This record gives sequence, structure tokens and C-alpha cells, in this order.
Amino acid sequence: MGTMQDWMKEKEATFKAEHEILVDKLAQGVNGVEWLVAQIVIDKNRLESLDTWLLFLKIHKHNDVRKVMQDALLQNEKKFYRRYRCNWWISVDETLTHLKLQKERDYDWYFDFLNETYKER
Repeated sequence: MGTMQDWMKEKEATFKAEHEILVDKLAQGVNGVEWLVAQIVIDKNRLESLDTWLLFLKIHKHNDVRKVMQDALLQNEKKFYRRYRCNWWISVDETLTHLKLQKERDYDWYFDFLNETYKER
């Protein structure tokens, strides 16, 4: 039977691996984001989380959600937080959820978003 320290080490290793994958895929641009979006499975918890994040943005008067999502994909944790006072990890996750929904529901919007976000890259 493992100790709490063993469990924490395992979780820390998992977190670091997920972080490295996320940063690597985001650095790849459109192709990396497409891969990340493909990994998203929409369920009730993801939909509720997205709604909560969108409400948070509204309460904090971040009305240009599209720009917030683009910045989440393009900026690092520190720069994003300085600008929005919002957790980058959560914002990237919610952005990917939103993109998955848009890809399924309105592919033209999704395609335009990715082209606009990565047009200069």
C-alpha cells in the first residue's frame, strides 16, 4: 500500500507530463490545437465548467471571449494571468471545450477562429 507521498509524486509526474504535452501542442499552432481539441470528450461536467468560466469572464468584464480564448492559446501562464487575472490552465481547458463544441456545431466558426488566431504564425 502506497503512502500519501507516493501518491503525490505520481500526481506531480502526471501533472508535469500533461503540462509538457499541452505546451508542446500549443507551440505547434493549428495542428497542435487540432490534436488537443480531438482529445476532448464533451460531458455534463465539461459543459457546466464552460458555463461557469464564461460567467466568470462576464462578471470580470472580459466581454471579448474570442480574444480571451485566442490569448489563452497564444500566451504563457504568466502573461495571460497578468492580462486577465484568470487561471491560464482553466482558460485553455475551457477554450478547448468551446472549440470542440464549435467544431461539432458550427465548423465555419471553428475554422475561422483557428485561421484568425494563427494567421501570422
